[in-house]
Amino acid sequence: MREIKFRAWDKKDKKMRIVTRITFGLEPTGHPPIIVHLDDGKDPVTRSINDVILVEYTGLKDKNGKEIYEGNVFNFHPSKEWKGTEPDNPCVVFWSDDLAAWMFYVGKPEMSTLLPPPKSIEIIGNIYENPELLNEEKATLGNSR
Repeated sequence: MREIKFRAWDKKDKKMRIVTRITFGLEPTGHPPIIVHLDDGKDPVTRSINDVILVEYTGLKDKNGKEIYEGNVFNFHPSKEWKGTEPDNPCVVFWSDDLAAWMFYVGKPEMSTLLPPPKSIEIIGNIYENPELLNEEKATLGNSR
């Protein structure tokens, strides 16, 4: 069974943080407020679910042992069986609800395929902290939650 954990892009502080806990409750209006408890090792904070973007851990690690999360940007070092794929093109990890699988794309989400073997991946950043890696103003995920 894979480990389920999240990180979150803190929209207020513009930084990636580890999710330590998510709490659910009921307001008098009947709508469940969702509070996300975040930590970056120095400054624990709590945020409304509306103030963060949750990104899920894939359960995989790259060739350097770094955890692979949704929204990560990586360099793909293709092997011979990945014909037609250029080496070291920045790729983005995302979850496909349609296929129920972790996918990646180079350039556009419409041009996506199944995530390659983790040993051929090297994480170089993520779409929130490093959008310049994709040469885009603002990167987006295909079927993101």
